[in-house]
Amino acid sequence: MKAMLASWLFLGLVGGALAQVPATVTNTPAFTQRYVVGDYAGALPLAEADLKARAVESPGSPEHLTALLNLASTQYQLGNYASAVDTFGAAATLATEQFGDNSPRTISPLRGLGMALLAQQRAAEAAPMLARAVALSRRTQGLFNDEQAAIAIPLVAAYQQLGMYTEAEREQQYAYRGAEVHFGTNDLRLLPALDRLGRWYEESSRPAQARLLHRRAFTLATEPKKSSVPGAVRALIGVARTYFVEYRDGPEVQESMDAGTASFRFSTTNAAMPQPGNMYYLDPQAERALQLAIEIADRAQHAGLQEEAVTSYGEYLLLDGKAAAAEKQFARAALLRTARVAAGLVSALEPDPLATPKPLLVRKPIFARRNDTAPNEDIDLHTTVVNVTVTPQGTVIQPKIVSSDISTTHQRQWTSALERSVYRPRYVDGKAVTTEGVEVVLVSRTLQADRPTAKPETKVDPKADSKADPEADPQSNPQA
Repeated sequence: MKAMLASWLFLGLVGGALAQVPATVTNTPAFTQRYVVGDYAGALPLAEADLKARAVESPGSPEHLTALLNLASTQYQLGNYASAVDTFGAAATLATEQFGDNSPRTISPLRGLGMALLAQQRAAEAAPMLARAVALSRRTQGLFNDEQAAIAIPLVAAYQQLGMYTEAEREQQYAYRGAEVHFGTNDLRLLPALDRLGRWYEESSRPAQARLLHRRAFTLATEPKKSSVPGAVRALIGVARTYFVEYRDGPEVQESMDAGTASFRFSTTNAAMPQPGNMYYLDPQAERALQLAIEIADRAQHAGLQEEAVTSYGEYLLLDGKAAAAEKQFARAALLRTARVAAGLVSALEPDPLATPKPLLVRKPIFARRNDTAPNEDIDLHTTVVNVTVTPQGTVIQPKIVSSDISTTHQRQWTSALERSVYRPRYVDGKAVTTEGVEVVLVSRTLQADRPTAKPETKVDPKADSKADPEADPQSNPQA
């Protein structure tokens, strides 16, 4: 289910977290100082005290509204989403009552409320709030204003969770068009918008379209008179990710050359591309893109970009079955991170991405892919929770069903898919180690009209069941 990609591991591959809710910082220096450095626990009592004072001194004023937003944003950052919903809701009500339904002052409260609801998995309630905020943004700041991207990102996530893919893509396109209108088509400030839209196509399992956007970003970032090292490196990493997606899901369509591709530094053709019967193929173009990304980052001596590129290259090598070579890349990434922490470029409190296993490749069984594009109102969601052990080589062993509401046949297909999956293992001091008890949440969808009539449970002979169900027969499953 594309709407639940985060639940069944896709976002572990391509990334794409929701944008943070920023506080509307007031002229209270103590609160501002703590909030901007991420000390939200220390900022919370200051925000509460400021709100109490504003409510008494100037109720209904812009300062009162700002104090509400500061408190709500701090609650959100602390993960107290229930309180954030209440406080953002109070801010939205105050803004509407004091400044009117069409005031731009209502945009920030509505956005925050939508994001807090979304964090509580309440997408059906979040979507209308975020849609109203986007509409106000376009009405008051222009149809293609660049500011709407901060609202469109969580709105897209809400639409995805609701199975509203057409609406989600429309919002992505509006946000991109806003950046293009605002900055022009040949401005380096367009790079974040290109990256966002490219990631959207990755998450929608449309790697060819995503690849064209990342290549366009690379071309823009390497123009001689206005080059961007971060833009070039991240565009190349994006290109590699599209090949990872293609390896997982199979090719989308045959790509065509475009005007921007001519300056790309390696061939975009691939005579070895398999026929449809052999869909899953890890294209070496991904390795070439990542090697070039590392070369550019090393030349610039940019430790953060070096760490990103080296980590991605390690992930490519794992997918290519080269665990020992991957470990060398991850060891280098660990050293780069240590140096950045020592130099004060990264907080020692920031979680180390290599400290937890990361899914790189999990292919959904056929039954779980049947109803990906069906509207949410026509389907039933089924959740299977599995505990697995991830080995130092990135393989998954000992899958154990914790809970599930699907048939035993389909449970076996999920566990089989996990056993064929690839994870980035956990690293300690640059060495890959075994991790037990990794929880995996897998989501599948069935059409309501297809729900089987409940039958008494009977014992099933696994061999007989495999022959009776062609999906359970590895010979009939192209992923087996």
